[in-house]
Amino acid sequence: MRIAAKAGFALVKWSISRISQTLGLTLEPTFEDSDSGVHLLDRKLYGLEHMALNWTWEGGLKTMWMNMGYWKDTDSMPQAAENLLKYLLKKAGIIDPPGKVTRDRSISILDLGFGCGDQTLYLTSQLPQNIDVTSYVGITLSKVQYSFAKKRVLDRLEPMPPNSDQRRKGNISLYNADASNPAAWPSSLHLSWLPSLSPSTSPQPPSQKPLPAVPHEHWTLGLDSLYHFRPSRVPILKYTHDNLQSNLLAFDLLRPSSGTSVTQSLFLRAVCIAASIPYHNLLTKEEYIHMLVTKVGYHEEEIIIEDISDFVFSGLAGFISRRTKEMEKIGMKWKRWAGFKVFVWVLQTGLLRGGVVLARWREAETGRGV
Repeated sequence: MRIAAKAGFALVKWSISRISQTLGLTLEPTFEDSDSGVHLLDRKLYGLEHMALNWTWEGGLKTMWMNMGYWKDTDSMPQAAENLLKYLLKKAGIIDPPGKVTRDRSISILDLGFGCGDQTLYLTSQLPQNIDVTSYVGITLSKVQYSFAKKRVLDRLEPMPPNSDQRRKGNISLYNADASNPAAWPSSLHLSWLPSLSPSTSPQPPSQKPLPAVPHEHWTLGLDSLYHFRPSRVPILKYTHDNLQSNLLAFDLLRPSSGTSVTQSLFLRAVCIAASIPYHNLLTKEEYIHMLVTKVGYHEEEIIIEDISDFVFSGLAGFISRRTKEMEKIGMKWKRWAGFKVFVWVLQTGLLRGGVVLARWREAETGRGV
């Protein structure tokens, strides 16, 4: 068994080396070969390096978005990243296409991997007026991004002048914790959801008839993050489904339903190790739905998975290529993102698909109302 493990370890290192050479990159990840398998030692997935993606010639650095983006009708990384969040929100019916009148509603959001705070700011200050975000709880594993986002959110939303166009919606709580492991969360993180489980109603004058209750929904958001979760997505999704009666909204990576060859599987495993993605997290659409039904508790008829790869991967690859050339022209080397460029190249091979995942919690599942 150890001989086989050693051989597999060598194959992984060789595969990553070959990928790098093919693309003309220098990628030298550090690995650990142990009884439990091969692991990437440096698991600091994201810091602040992606500021190079958000910087623009026209406006400098105004955002710190970090997702793959939805590249229809744009070639700007910040705009594409914001568009991906908007696309998810429209898919869920949280926001609607222009011209469509929507009903008032209130929502609570648990954001699993909020990056440097751009999606936090959008969700708590830029949604339509008819949507009341009563509670926003964000969790990130990155200490650097947590500190950066916390300062940005506080600076942007607190305090707000009375005549400011910015609107703080509800309570905002940010945590530096492992979103994939609710059992290890501090008690304050568990308690942060209590107010949203029983949304308060505005007091009415005695002479006035009570206003109809505004529908309230709980949403768990995984914007380009769930495929990194260790040991898997299941513990956190099960927790939010059972304890928060939460709907799920995510952009996630999938394997193609057509299957992969042995060679492709080995290649993909090597890439997953370099990108710190547990290989078993990569499911086909059918496997993903089965997981949500049998291991989490959603009903199959309440689950939608839409493949949007065509509007994600090619646009991202084109942008990375352009940005790398722009930086090289001014003498800046992008060594830290060599691995990311490899990953983007892999996305274009068709070995991975990008999907919007929507799963609605149904009251009949536990007999408890939202």
